[in-house]
Amino acid sequence: MYLDQSQNSRAPLSATGGASTRRGRRRWAGAVLALATGVAVAACGSAGPSPGGSQAKEGAPALVAEKGKFVACVDPTVPPMEFFGENDSRNPIGFDIDMIKAVADAWGVEPDVKVSSFTGLLPALGGGTCDVVWSAIFMLPERLQGEFDAVPYLNSGPVILVKGGNPEGISSPEDLSGKTVAVQSGTNFPGMLADLNKELEKNGKAPAKVQEYSGANEAAQQVVIGRAAAFLALDADGSSRTQNGTQDWEIAYTYPKELQYGVFYRKTDTELGEALRTEIKTLVEDGQMKAALERWKLPTDALVTP
Repeated sequence: MYLDQSQNSRAPLSATGGASTRRGRRRWAGAVLALATGVAVAACGSAGPSPGGSQAKEGAPALVAEKGKFVACVDPTVPPMEFFGENDSRNPIGFDIDMIKAVADAWGVEPDVKVSSFTGLLPALGGGTCDVVWSAIFMLPERLQGEFDAVPYLNSGPVILVKGGNPEGISSPEDLSGKTVAVQSGTNFPGMLADLNKELEKNGKAPAKVQEYSGANEAAQQVVIGRAAAFLALDADGSSRTQNGTQDWEIAYTYPKELQYGVFYRKTDTELGEALRTEIKTLVEDGQMKAALERWKLPTDALVTP
């Protein structure tokens, strides 16, 4: 079971409520904070006890209600989306974690977060280890052609991160010519650089040298120690690293926000998918998702209503 031990400074998600009976069941302040601190929240509109001992609410998909928990796989290497805090290396915190707990609370079940490497996320979902993958993962066509579908929740685009002061003078992807670029394996970033290298070579320029690492933190560290000139990363990761003050980072280039983060689920779990779409829409419309973005210092103009 997932137990959060996040920082005390985190504010609760706000809920403004709504006209529907369903929205009314969710109208209490600090629902996610209550989960994080272990405060018992009474469930109303109960659909009956689940094997896990919780009271699943009306609207909870059967897959979740029957076991009394909402299981999500994450790769906790992308602050502030999901990462380990300084004093807890077992329980991830972050924006996505807050959203997982908010949905679990709306369904009257326990959140259960399972940690995986990025390359293992979708295989874990396909194997039934989790109900969803909610881990800042792009909704790329190749990920949606097979057994998975996804519900969008944020617009996004990559960034090129460099050391503060930008010593290599990188201001565009073309400036990566001949330079070493670190990326996380299993992401779409190696493919992006492969496409860039084709263009560079076509124009008579040296290709970028690509180094792949299993985690985003490992890839970022290569810039810190001087093994790479740049780190191709998620925009959320770039925003966090430039704001936290522990390392001297700078965003050298921001790609257009033409991609979307999605919550992935198995296409066969149609009821889960529809319920998930409904809850994410509610989180956007009642302001909870915006409040979480503000708390984690993420841009609020990236919100997507499914």
